[in-house]
Amino acid sequence: MKNKATKKQSFLAVKVKNNEPIRILYKKVGQAPEVKIISLWKLKKAIVRKKLDIIPYETLYIICHNKNKQKYLPINIVLDLSHVSGDFLLADIDKQAREFKGISQDDVIWYLRDLINKSFNNKKGCISPITGQRKCTNLPERSLDNSLNNINNFEERLLSILTSIELTLSNLLGRKNVKK
Repeated sequence: MKNKATKKQSFLAVKVKNNEPIRILYKKVGQAPEVKIISLWKLKKAIVRKKLDIIPYETLYIICHNKNKQKYLPINIVLDLSHVSGDFLLADIDKQAREFKGISQDDVIWYLRDLINKSFNNKKGCISPITGQRKCTNLPERSLDNSLNNINNFEERLLSILTSIELTLSNLLGRKNVKK
């Protein structure tokens, strides 16, 4: 019994001392996401001390403020049925080892584009990571009339309408938050 307990303690001690750097995506409100290299130990310490939430997102995980604190922060990205407020990190988790791991280069490219597309449309937001110029306007990206003329499939038409509604609602929410 002692042998098993000491093995577990030594395994935990090795996990705690694991201080290797990992690659993550960091997204500030109103800015383009950027790649950062951070210490695994600092990430774990911040999650515990600041009581951060870990939310599954596609194949990676969003590390953000908890729901109580998000109420008072500006919206960062709009997801399908929710949103994330305040700054956040995007990291990967190895489920078998139960440990954070860095994001691959392919994931970095895909998630950079995806997060830019899901950025909340505010006065500071929608900045291109390449040119540094503002790409978005206060109007939705596409008008309802022009996008529906070329679509013959019912499902694609429905998806286009729902996307336009979502963009309009996020635009209205952005105007409401700016007035406060």
